[in-house]
Amino acid sequence: MLPGWWEPADLVLVLLLVSSLLLALVLLALPPATKFFSVSALAGSPSMR
Repeated sequence: MLPGWWEPADLVLVLLLVSSLLLALVLLALPPATKFFSVSALAGSPSMR
């Protein structure tokens, strides 16, 4: 027998998990916002030095 708070807490945790997974998928699907996140910036291009 589970305590009475278990079901609401489980629901909240599941909703947080699903929403965080959806947020991660959306952010991964979006293109980078600026050139700072491009591969050349990570490689140390002269424009970023």
